[in-house]
Amino acid sequence: MIDLWYPTYANCLIWALGMQLTRGGYVCWRQSWYGWWPHAVWSPDQKTWYEYLPLNFTGKLKWWQVMWLVLFRGEPKQVDRSIL
Repeated sequence: MIDLWYPTYANCLIWALGMQLTRGGYVCWRQSWYGWWPHAVWSPDQKTWYEYLPLNFTGKLKWWQVMWLVLFRGEPKQVDRSIL
């Protein structure tokens, strides 16, 4: 099991860059599944990818969660869809 960073408040970019700086691996940008905005994901080996999502994520974001600079309470989860 990989040791993931569980910050209290972050966003996908802060989390992915923090993971890369502390644990190595790769950061990839992709379009969000839920809108036109970009979404950052992280992988230790380019096979398994992880993302930082809001707590109790239902697939719908509020307008203030769309802006990438906004911090929210969240948790990392393994990506369960193809990102490329």
